[in-house]
Amino acid sequence: MREVDTYNKSQIAELPLKNGFRQRGMEMTRLETFADAAFAFANIMMFWYAHHKWSRRFGLEDTKSVFISLTLIFVTLIYVYPLKATYSGALEFFSNGYFESFFELKSFEDLRSLFVVFGTGYAALSATIALLYRHALAIISVVLSLTLPDHLVVVAGMIYGVFGVALLWHGLRRGRLRKTLL
Repeated sequence: MREVDTYNKSQIAELPLKNGFRQRGMEMTRLETFADAAFAFANIMMFWYAHHKWSRRFGLEDTKSVFISLTLIFVTLIYVYPLKATYSGALEFFSNGYFESFFELKSFEDLRSLFVVFGTGYAALSATIALLYRHALAIISVVLSLTLPDHLVVVAGMIYGVFGVALLWHGLRRGRLRKTLL
C-alpha cells in the first residue's frame, strides 16, 4: 500500500478479517518480499513470522516503516553469526564432542562474550518488531486525529496507552498459558 492509498467504508468491509484484525490484503508487498528473502536466508523464523504478522495487519510502506524493516533485516544478517556460534557450541557440548563446533571457545570469557552478543542481537530484533507495532499505533493515532470530531479527538492520544496495556495483557496471558502447560 502506498502512502496515498485510501479506502472507502465498503472497500474496507470487503477486506479479509483474521483474529480480529482487518487485513490490508493478501498479496505481498515489495517490502514484505524483501524482508522474507532476508529472513529465509538467515533462517530466523520467529522474527520472520513477527514481521509477516505485522505486514498482514498494517501493510505500511511509509519511510519510517521501511527504515525499521531494513534495520530488522540488517540486525538479522549480523545476528546470524553469533546464533550459529551459539548453537554450534551447544550441539558440540550436548553431543559430548560428536558434532564438532566450528566456533572454538577457549575460555569462559569467550563463552560469556558470545552470550552477550547473542542476547544483545536477540534484544535488538525484539525491539525492532516492537518499534514496528508502535509506529503502526502512531499511524492509527494520526488518522484518528485527522478524522475524529473535536469533542472526540482526545481518543487519538489514548492510542499510545493501548500499547502498554496490550503488552501487559499479553504477558499475563502468556504466563497463564505457561502454568497450564506445567
